[in-house]
Amino acid sequence: MFKINGGMEKMKRFLLGLVAVVMAVTLSGCFGDPVKSDLEDYRKTNNLIVSQMEKSLEAEMKKMNAVSEPKDAVAPLEAMKAIILDAQKKQETFQPKSDEVKALNVKIQSGFKELDGAMDKFIAAAKNNDVDGFNAAADGLSTAADNLDKAEREFFKLAKQKGLKWVEQ
Repeated sequence: MFKINGGMEKMKRFLLGLVAVVMAVTLSGCFGDPVKSDLEDYRKTNNLIVSQMEKSLEAEMKKMNAVSEPKDAVAPLEAMKAIILDAQKKQETFQPKSDEVKALNVKIQSGFKELDGAMDKFIAAAKNNDVDGFNAAADGLSTAADNLDKAEREFFKLAKQKGLKWVEQ
């Protein structure tokens, strides 16, 4: 009987210790700041996406700058659109848990959609060799890029409020 009671005591202590460890891990997750965690995840995801997108777009921009007529810009514009869509799909993999970061992420997604729509207009004007439409589409693309940049700066602002030390890109 002594061995059974002694074994039970060891098992109780082991189980209590295990429960304490599980609770500590659980509570540390509960007391952590989910917004900060989401912002850090966003930064990691976004830095990779932006750096890849910038390198790819740079090459296509060189081709764009070399064209003399809008119709000659179709291929680089279509390649740029594909790069933007790829970046958008990668960015969609970011799934924040906090409501604050979810709301900002919706703005980023809207910015990508606006950029995509502006690229469609840009490509259509280029295909039609419509110089005025091409210039107007370029303005629309610039506006869309500015709106996406504004949404991005909101992430940086929130990160700063949360005490995260980010360098704006």
